Amino acid sequence: MHESGQSRLPARHFAGIDSLPFSKLPGQSGLFIDYQDDLKSLRHYYPNAPGSYRNLTSSKGEVLSGYSSDRGLLCDSLLEINRSYEAAESVTAAIGKLRKPDTVAVLTGQQAGLFTGPIYSIYKAVTAIRLAEYLNENGVAAVPVFWAATEDHDHEEVSNTFFIDASDQLFECKVTFPPEAKGNSVGHFLLDQTTLAAVTAMFERLRPSEFSGELKEFLSSIWRPGSTLGDAFCRTMAALLGRYGLIMADPHHTGLKKLAAPVYAKAIELRQEVSRALTARGKELNGDGYHAQVEVTPDHIPLFWHDDEGRRLALRQSDNGSVRVKGTGSSFTAAELVRSASDEPDRFSPAVMLRPVVQDHIFPTICYVGGAAEVAYFAQNSEVYRVLGKRATPIVHRQSLTFVESRHRRAMERYDLRFDQMLAGREKVIPQKIDELIDPELAQAFDNAEATIFRELDRLEQALTRFRCDARRRTQDQTAKDRLSSGLYAKKLSQSADGIGRDRCPPFKSGFRIVAARRRLAGAEPERVLFLEPDRPGFYRFDL
Repeated sequence: MHESGQSRLPARHFAGIDSLPFSKLPGQSGLFIDYQDDLKSLRHYYPNAPGSYRNLTSSKGEVLSGYSSDRGLLCDSLLEINRSYEAAESVTAAIGKLRKPDTVAVLTGQQAGLFTGPIYSIYKAVTAIRLAEYLNENGVAAVPVFWAATEDHDHEEVSNTFFIDASDQLFECKVTFPPEAKGNSVGHFLLDQTTLAAVTAMFERLRPSEFSGELKEFLSSIWRPGSTLGDAFCRTMAALLGRYGLIMADPHHTGLKKLAAPVYAKAIELRQEVSRALTARGKELNGDGYHAQVEVTPDHIPLFWHDDEGRRLALRQSDNGSVRVKGTGSSFTAAELVRSASDEPDRFSPAVMLRPVVQDHIFPTICYVGGAAEVAYFAQNSEVYRVLGKRATPIVHRQSLTFVESRHRRAMERYDLRFDQMLAGREKVIPQKIDELIDPELAQAFDNAEATIFRELDRLEQALTRFRCDARRRTQDQTAKDRLSSGLYAKKLSQSADGIGRDRCPPFKSGFRIVAARRRLAGAEPERVLFLEPDRPGFYRFDL
């Protein structure tokens, strides 16, 4: 989704939209940049990549002909899942549409996190919604699906979320997991009073608005003690985006587990081939100057085993052909695990290299919407698709947005600053702007004065050296020079236009803090910058 488009809202809703190429942004991997700009060179890694979302319409027939799962069981399970979240009627209608044999799914997903976790969880969902709309508009029946990764067990990753507070500082909200929850799926974690405390702390730090009371009540009603984190996450997403027909999928559900069982069994049977293929693919990526997003060891099996205590434990190959449960003394024969996958699929969950294959076996997936890291690991798991005899589903990069409030936009316009310039940081940008804004004759006067004073200081230092050659004294002299230079520079700042150097314009200073904070929140991926007018609200219905 690299092409830029115009908002379908009236222009008055936004002061402007800038589109930035990822190559201009810091922290991007070479593989991700090439996926955006030079996809032809990567066909080996992404055999079915569409090049443009517009090309997805031509793959409908191939997707549907290769889909063999039970749509009835799938849709019955999805109805049960989404009704438990009190989903909107539009979700029920979307599930009904999915029952029809000519409907495909636009899939996306994210680990269940506190208050929906990173903002890109929303961006992924909105992109999937908009892409499904595009397909429907162009003759392909499609529905958006959000796979909530409730089976993951990285508690540290989901226990916090970050906000920009009223002082334009990054603020962390956090909940506490009990020690006994370690290793268990995050979706099963029961919320306690620390969750309500996190809600309270958040609204004490946020800038008040006319929506604060309603939003606090909304979060408190969902993120309440006794609920599970997975349920609260899915309820929040359903409440925010269910009106657009977004179907929530919880992989813990027994019906979805039953549908996934054949993939679990086949991954166990072909575990050695999968491991060899992934190891070879990692070497290929390194040889081409890229990196393997996921480290794969020779004993790797892309599955987890859930024990009687609910712990999610990795499976590994043993030299004798058996399969061991990592961190325990337990082991199984491959035949035992294959039978278990068929008889009790709740015991299994896919690792990241197998998860897309499981999703695409359960759903008739026309594409997956993901972030930069997911784009990178799809270059690896295309090999898992191949070994398991599946069509590699293409990945489309999610929309990446940075919202700039009107007060910061006005400060940027005042000093003729672009958003990509601000990514360099305040320390680099301010001197450049000062040199542009200060009167040239005044700047030259400062430079001449500095040169004259330094010349006289050098003469004085030489005279003193004849009487006392003292390294400490020379250091003191240099310190005096540095202080003098700093003092002159401060004077120069104070004389610059509108006092930019003395931060007489608070939004200018806070704007840099917010850019830094949002780079951290959004993974340094502000592809499209929206200059938002907060007094004119509206849903940004972007073109892809």
